[in-house]
Amino acid sequence: MKSVRKPIGVGIVEVLATLAIVGILLAVAAPSFSDFLDRRRVEAATTEFASDIAFSKALIASNTTNINLSIGSACYSVAFFAGNTTCPCEPPIPNICLVSPTAQAQTQKTVQKTNGIRFSTSPQVQSNQRIIAIQASEVLPQPAYVEITGARSNSLRVEIGPVGRVRICSVSGNFSGYPTC
Repeated sequence: MKSVRKPIGVGIVEVLATLAIVGILLAVAAPSFSDFLDRRRVEAATTEFASDIAFSKALIASNTTNINLSIGSACYSVAFFAGNTTCPCEPPIPNICLVSPTAQAQTQKTVQKTNGIRFSTSPQVQSNQRIIAIQASEVLPQPAYVEITGARSNSLRVEIGPVGRVRICSVSGNFSGYPTC
């Protein structure tokens, strides 16, 4: 009597069924993963921006200098000066900005975001220059804010109070861990 051998290994049908299941799982998980990445990018950019404002405010207290935050569509720059100027963050980026024909401002930091992050300012900020000036001896005339939005429309807001205090909040309330604005 002949013995029947059972096949060893995996057949083509099993491999195709496994690939189909993996493909369906990836199709379901990919949008939520890209949303997760967008949220983290927005959160990182917001935290960096808020930290730069807080650091700048501490430098104002110790050096009695003024600071301008120049907001671009996908960038911002922080400049120390003794007057009123703008230091653009769009390329080409200057290391020194002219305040007047005889005075200069030193750019402390310029941050450019290329991963879909966009910056927008509150209506109180001068719309043509998009500058937030924090001065040593004065308070902001009106509180201002900067909204940081990702490629998938996730956004956080950095509110700058009259004395330069920073508060981060969620515009739509969909960021856990942040209060709704």
